[in-house]
Amino acid sequence: MSLLLGTVVASAADPESVETNEVTVEAGQTLPSSGSVQFSDVGAGHWAKTAIQTAVSKGYVSGYPGGKFKPEQAITRGEFMKMVVTALGLPTEAAEGKWYEPYVMAG
Repeated sequence: MSLLLGTVVASAADPESVETNEVTVEAGQTLPSSGSVQFSDVGAGHWAKTAIQTAVSKGYVSGYPGGKFKPEQAITRGEFMKMVVTALGLPTEAAEGKWYEPYVMAG
């Protein structure tokens, strides 16, 4: 399973509204822009909903194919590196190979 990579833009007029650009997943599938990001497995009463929305709005995470976030699933080392590098604003360079290589090599 791979974490989706992409650009997430929060609207200044409505900070709760998050728009995403087209996102490419490891297997070559793409998901079109969908307006407000909603995850089918993160309901209104989920304990981490606010933290997930904040992470999405800042571009640290964007979920999995099929509109899922999988909040109870452990993250991989590659997913963790993507979040850290993105949060710190470290530069990345394109790499041939696995989707996470640019994040692991960031420095």
